[in-house]
Amino acid sequence: MDDDTIRYWYGQYMSRGVSWLGDFGYKGRACELTAAQQDELKIWISETLPRSTSEIGQRIEKTFEVSYTKLH
Repeated sequence: MDDDTIRYWYGQYMSRGVSWLGDFGYKGRACELTAAQQDELKIWISETLPRSTSEIGQRIEKTFEVSYTKLH
């Protein structure tokens, strides 16, 4: 991540608050995991504290056979 990106996100956080970080206008595709799968993933994340979203994506693909990186 370059320094301009960091400054942008920091500026948005300072002017709009922490709630903006959770909903910054991104309109991605719908979640393909069930509520139970999401709960299982939350537990895994809280127990392992993965260091990247890539690691989380790999876990989703391996455990639930759902890929958010490949086009359908």
